[in-house]
Amino acid sequence: QKIHVAVDAVIFSIKENELRILLIQMKKQPFEGMWAMPGGLLEQEQTCLSGAQRILSLQTGVANVFLEQLMTFDDPARDPAGRVISIAHYALVPDLPFELKTTEKYQDVKWWSVKKLPELAYDHKHIVKEACERLAAKIQYTNIV
Repeated sequence: QKIHVAVDAVIFSIKENELRILLIQMKKQPFEGMWAMPGGLLEQEQTCLSGAQRILSLQTGVANVFLEQLMTFDDPARDPAGRVISIAHYALVPDLPFELKTTEKYQDVKWWSVKKLPELAYDHKHIVKEACERLAAKIQYTNIV
């Protein structure tokens, strides 16, 4: 089998009384100019959690946040480059003055209102929907906020 394992991070924050999500802008085709959640392939010796933390820090500059596993996304058509299974994580972080930065592989990184999201790459619209539902449910039985 030629199956890759990736991790994605859905990072929420409440900024200016609005729920926002952290996204990176793609440079590579076929998603050039589109936005995506921070994510990428696991390295050989990484756990899913350590991979998600590494990628989040590298692609956005956001580090030292508690990530919780959201769910696995395994639609065979989710990545046009080949078979990639993604284990998504999510977090709700305080509105801290994070110094956002990205690598030369991406055009930009910024916070977006979940009510006004741009067109998302891959299956990230579906992942964001699931993360929003999980966050809304978690607010009902925890003090996550």
